[in-house]
Amino acid sequence: MQERTSTFYIANLGPELARFFVFKNKGDVVQAQNAKNRSLQIIEKVIASPDMTKNGVLEFLVMKDLVSNIGDLNASFEKSLPQYCMPFVSRFMHN
Repeated sequence: MQERTSTFYIANLGPELARFFVFKNKGDVVQAQNAKNRSLQIIEKVIASPDMTKNGVLEFLVMKDLVSNIGDLNASFEKSLPQYCMPFVSRFMHN
């Protein structure tokens, strides 16, 4: 089994954030909250990953704060948060 790195987790974070926005836009509060919780769990795994640098951890502490307050963010974050993860998806797929 391949070791799960921060890249793996970040690659999975983008789709989870996208799910949050889909459920939020549909008015499905329960599923949106579930997606938010899964996103926060993924972020915790990213932060705890041994391959994370100090700056990477700091960056994901900011991401954790954003996701914790995701319901209060303006619409511009709906595309930018999931897109933030796209380079990690590409990197993960090519490893």
